[in-house]
Amino acid sequence: RRTLTPFANCSAPVAASAYRASALLPALVLGALPLAAAWLTGSVGLLLWGFVMLALAGGDLAAVWAMRAVPPEAMVVDHPHLVGCRRV
Repeated sequence: RRTLTPFANCSAPVAASAYRASALLPALVLGALPLAAAWLTGSVGLLLWGFVMLALAGGDLAAVWAMRAVPPEAMVVDHPHLVGCRRV
């Protein structure tokens, strides 16, 4: 409620590679794919949608960038209150 953004949390430990993939999925599906479709079709609406969604995925991209030193096989868990994860 404080940030007016949707937030999902997983309390079970997962591999860092799976965490990265799930964090990047919204940017890909809601941002990059519509941008590619806009380029193919010339749709201005899809172009705007893709740019806005990529901008909104900036927090997810920052979380993935922050964990770049974590090995892919390391187990991580979502932080309960902040963006990102911590190693288990």
